[in-house]
Amino acid sequence: MSRNLYLPLLIALATCAQVRASGDVTQVDAPAKKELSVLLSELDRVREAAGVAGAGLAIVSRDQVLHVGGLGVQSLQTRRPATKDTLFRVGSITKSFVGLTSLQMLRTQPDLFDQPVNHTIPDLLGEEFGGSAVRLPHLLEHTAGLGDLSAREFAFQGETVTFEKAIDYDPGTRKLRWPAGAHSSYSNAGFGFAGYVLETAGKRPFEELVKHYVLNPVQMESAGFFINEDSPPLAAGYTTDGKTPIPYWHMLYRSFGGLNATPVDMSRFVTALLQPDGPGQLFLNTGERKRFENPSTTLAAGTGLP
Repeated sequence: MSRNLYLPLLIALATCAQVRASGDVTQVDAPAKKELSVLLSELDRVREAAGVAGAGLAIVSRDQVLHVGGLGVQSLQTRRPATKDTLFRVGSITKSFVGLTSLQMLRTQPDLFDQPVNHTIPDLLGEEFGGSAVRLPHLLEHTAGLGDLSAREFAFQGETVTFEKAIDYDPGTRKLRWPAGAHSSYSNAGFGFAGYVLETAGKRPFEELVKHYVLNPVQMESAGFFINEDSPPLAAGYTTDGKTPIPYWHMLYRSFGGLNATPVDMSRFVTALLQPDGPGQLFLNTGERKRFENPSTTLAAGTGLP
C-alpha cells in the first residue's frame, strides 16, 4: 500500500483529561488542550520531514473523540487543507472490516468458518497441498498457504471488476505453496478470495455486506469502496518522491485494501472498537471480541498461545 503517501493516522490515546463531547470533536480542559497542540505540531513536523503532503488524524479515548482533523493539504496542486472530512484510502486497515463482516455473518451462518472455501466456490483454490481443506479462517489469518498477489495483479486497474473475473486474471496465485496451517504468510490474495467467499455466502455484493454489517452500524457515513460525484474531496496520491501524482488505484480485489474513509469515519470506528461488548456494539460478547483479536489456525494458536 506504499504507492499512496497519504496515510490516515489512527491513534487510540488513553487519557485522564476532563472532556466534554461536542459533535465529532470534544472540548478538552486547558492542560489537555496544550498537550494536544504540542502533539499535533510534532506530528505535522514528522509529516513534513517525511515528504507526505497530507494526513488524516483521529485521537480517541475509551469513549470520547479528543481530536479529529487533517494535517497538510489534500493536494499539492490545489493546496486545499486536509480536514476531518477529507477522504483517504485506508489501505490494509480494510482487512479489519472484512474480518468484522465475517463475524457478523457468522451469527446467522454458523457453518461459515467450518465449510471449505472450495465448497462455497468450486475450484477456487487448487488441489495441490490440499487446497480443498482451506477454510475462511485460513484466508483471514494468512495461514492458507498462499503467496501474495503477482506484480501483474497489483498493477491491475479495473473499477468494476467482479470477483469471478479477478480470480482468473492470474490463476497461478490460487495455487497453495504449502498445506493450510503450516506457516503464516501475509497474503493480500487471501483477503481477495475471502471477499469473494463472503459475497457468495451472503448472496449480496461484498461492498454492500461491509456497509450493512459494519459501516452503517458504526455510522461511517462517508466510507465506501467507490468514488462518485457525491463523495467527499479525495486526498491525492503521490509516488515515493512525494511530488509526482499517481492515479487512483482501482485494485483487483477491493477486499484487501480498497476502503476509503474520512478521519471522522475512522474516529467512529476506533471508538466502536473500544466500547464494552454487548447488544448494539460491534461485539455481542467477549467470545466474539476474542475471536476477532486472536487467530485460531496458526501453529502458535494450536499450542494454546493467545
